[in-house]
Amino acid sequence: MKWLLASLLMVAVAQAATPQLRLSSSRSMPRPEAQRAEVSTCGTISCLSGTLDIARVREPSPEALYCGDFIRPSEGFSWLCSRHYAVKTDLPESEATQVLELLELAWPQYRAIFGAAPPAPRRMALVVASSRNALKRAMIDDGMFAFTLGGVTQEGYGCSYLYAGTPYQTRYIVLHEATHLFQYCLSGNTRGSYGFFLEGVADYLSSHVFDPAAHRLEVNVLDRAPIHNHLADGLCKWRSLGEPSFTALYSDSDPSRGLAVLLTAFLQSTPDYAAKWREYCRRIVVRPGMGADGAKAASDALLDELYGGLAALDAPFRKWVSPLSPSYSLLRRDFDQEGGNVFVSCEPASPDAPAELEWRGGAASAAAVCNGPFRLRWRETPEKGAFARIELFPADGAGEGVSCVISNAPLGRMAFFEVDGTRAADIGGRRLWPLLESGLEFRLEGGAVALLSGGAQLARLPVKSVFTGEAGRWRISASQPGVVFEMGDAVSDKGKFRDVVETAASASGAVKNDAKGVAILDWHLLGPFALPGGAFGRSGTDVPRSPVDMKAVHSLDDGTFSCWQPASLRVNAAFSAAPIANLTATFGRQANNSFAYAVANIESGSGGEVEISLGVSDGVEAFLNGEKVFDDVRRREWQEGNARFRATLRPGANELLLRLTHGCGVWLLSGNQRKVAMP
Repeated sequence: MKWLLASLLMVAVAQAATPQLRLSSSRSMPRPEAQRAEVSTCGTISCLSGTLDIARVREPSPEALYCGDFIRPSEGFSWLCSRHYAVKTDLPESEATQVLELLELAWPQYRAIFGAAPPAPRRMALVVASSRNALKRAMIDDGMFAFTLGGVTQEGYGCSYLYAGTPYQTRYIVLHEATHLFQYCLSGNTRGSYGFFLEGVADYLSSHVFDPAAHRLEVNVLDRAPIHNHLADGLCKWRSLGEPSFTALYSDSDPSRGLAVLLTAFLQSTPDYAAKWREYCRRIVVRPGMGADGAKAASDALLDELYGGLAALDAPFRKWVSPLSPSYSLLRRDFDQEGGNVFVSCEPASPDAPAELEWRGGAASAAAVCNGPFRLRWRETPEKGAFARIELFPADGAGEGVSCVISNAPLGRMAFFEVDGTRAADIGGRRLWPLLESGLEFRLEGGAVALLSGGAQLARLPVKSVFTGEAGRWRISASQPGVVFEMGDAVSDKGKFRDVVETAASASGAVKNDAKGVAILDWHLLGPFALPGGAFGRSGTDVPRSPVDMKAVHSLDDGTFSCWQPASLRVNAAFSAAPIANLTATFGRQANNSFAYAVANIESGSGGEVEISLGVSDGVEAFLNGEKVFDDVRRREWQEGNARFRATLRPGANELLLRLTHGCGVWLLSGNQRKVAMP
């Protein structure tokens, strides 16, 4: 398996310092280069090979974040930062530091996939809340009023929001949203990718195995035990559709998550494909003028250039996907996976509804043996009624299953062997209790099953009448969280995975701002009005006449009234060229699927041609002195200067009226104007 291979590759490499997380406190964020993030990589595996510096921060230093000061203070939340990331959270410190460790382990994997890193010295920011309600409160503080899933990377803001669940779910969403965030900070856009790419990359990378004791993360794990089994989902969907070709699946601009992961995994399934995939990702994400328009054409051209075209991929895809099957089946509740063959029962679990996981071989390596030993230990003292079971089934399907059960039954501590669900032999539970923390071993060998501790045999049951050959399938179950099962003979390789420390390439200097000119400051807003049919459209007779009557009262769609109000502008430390108006904060929950008007006066002494540079979320129409001068109603994420046009000002006062259409998420507006030099 890849875990063992990576360890063997590292044996000849000099050992680095013992991994450690070093926590400190600071009033403001340290400069990134002052914090160590010593991470080694081998393929898709990252390991902390030295020190990871994490700082508790009282003041978030907005100028040091890609999101600037869009993230506002929230009661009960505090800031922690590492070299590349900053997290606003109300999680306990131990959980918050693990989030930052996970992100730093993932950093070189993101950089390898996308072929570049966001420029230093700014950090990417995430808001990680302890619960869904806590996250909603924090989002309201930031002027956001819509949230439906487990996490979101917010357009315009350049940050990610999510809340914690079970340990695996939390890590999965952190890695998933951080994938979107990394792409966003590289290109300022996450919508310019075609079809399977956006969610396929994020879901495949966040399908991971994390070993907290070894400080080690493996990403792009297609076949694994925990929830979100995209391999099983993708194969089920593919077969239900009649096993379509790669070309047919690719042609669907919105495939299911499972199919998107299959396409993503296939395009990097060989060393040659993996190299081509990295080039594909790099050029898709950083292509000039990246936007939703032209995304498919850009993807088609790259597949032609790198892979020989869609038709050339059909036969290899079918050959790759047809024999796949998931090795693991989560029968009930949840298991986490730590290391290659270490499984831990998660909450919730109970004697009536225990966590159950089964291994059937599938796509897994033959190294995941079924004959043992199976190591079993409790991280916490077993509760009354708690039990754990390891069950083996014959490989040839002939015969019955045999299992070992350790139980803290209401009438006393018990341990016994079972054959086909019927108790076959008592082991004696009381003498085992002192051994549960260090672990017990269950092994099939020599026509018998044996229970051992520290190499000493505690009990043995002949199984010749049960098994006609070797075991080919196992099932584990636990009624209490924190029961650890370790499968196979492979020697633990904790601490052996080391490589030369890779440091992120840092770009010198601040990010250049191309939105130069005179900021437009006196915006007034009117709205919001419902979008007809919920669809973006161009204006008809609903545009206010010029000059705008600033004292008029207008009826809104919900029966209430509205009048023109001055926009509250705020200079964001990361986008200082033009102050930003947050229409979401102004309009609240009515901001989604709406349109509104913004008007400003531009004074010009002598008149002449100017360039108007707007930053908008989604669609905009512009009217100068009553005449339409710009029309672009596409959906888009806010960026400074993402809507530009030239117009001619008359001497004196000029009225610039905007009709802004918005779908969902954050609704922002900024603008400036500069005089166009005469040739």
